[in-house]
Amino acid sequence: MMRFARTFSGNPPAAVAAALVALVCAGCAAAGPPKPAPIIDDGAAWPAPADDERVQITLAALAASPDDAAAAAAACAALGSRSAWVAAAVPCRKAAELAPGDLRAELRASDSAFRVRFYLDAIRAAQRASALAPDSAPTDFYLGRALFKLGRTDEAIDALEAAVAKADRRIDYRRVLASAYLETRNLAAALGHLEAASALAPEDAQTSGLLAETRAIVERRLGPIRAFAAEHPGDPAGNSALGAEYAAMGYYDKSLAHFDAALPALATVLPNAEQRTQAAARIEYSRGVALR
Repeated sequence: MMRFARTFSGNPPAAVAAALVALVCAGCAAAGPPKPAPIIDDGAAWPAPADDERVQITLAALAASPDDAAAAAAACAALGSRSAWVAAAVPCRKAAELAPGDLRAELRASDSAFRVRFYLDAIRAAQRASALAPDSAPTDFYLGRALFKLGRTDEAIDALEAAVAKADRRIDYRRVLASAYLETRNLAAALGHLEAASALAPEDAQTSGLLAETRAIVERRLGPIRAFAAEHPGDPAGNSALGAEYAAMGYYDKSLAHFDAALPALATVLPNAEQRTQAAARIEYSRGVALR
């Protein structure tokens, strides 16, 4: 940030400052509080990278008028366009504070805070954005990914599911949601979103990589149990173990099918009525867990 501002040591003269603000905020109202921006649904929407001169001008304008919402927004946009996130976070937060009701300002405040790992700030800005536009997919996504980074996984999944429901073709939304489900060990839900994302963009390397890793986890967990069940087709232990493993991964329909297959076979391998009753009780309990 200092490199961009090196040609503006000290405060510029009042006339120059006024000219800078006018240049940065071309088209802004000359007086009165800024009007809320129109409701948008394209997230932070960072502009094309600004050149050095543009960045220097916006920083000088903000230094001259630190309480001007448009000057703060311009500095935020210029720095964000250059991915200068450490420098952008402060003017982006200030722009949101100075222009309550501006959805884009809140989204940029959330995005810039997230990129420098200020996750609580990112959450607060996303929550304010959500209050402004409750039907917006980006507000849900920005909230969900920040919650996930803080380890608030259940809340994150709720927000990310809402984002995907509103924008089901966004593979980045699905990928983050899948990562959250992996954290909870719900492999079925994770694979469902990754497979949907892969179908939308089969050339996306991030999605295909995560999909391959998740499928490998499933195979590592099921492979030995499947092998045992194949070697002992009449033993209910195989179906019971598969039922438990499928339930743990979130495949509840498959889990129930294997539990149901295990129950009739108990009479063959356990002629003792008491042992059969105990084994059946354990399977029914596991089956009930899968049904919940």
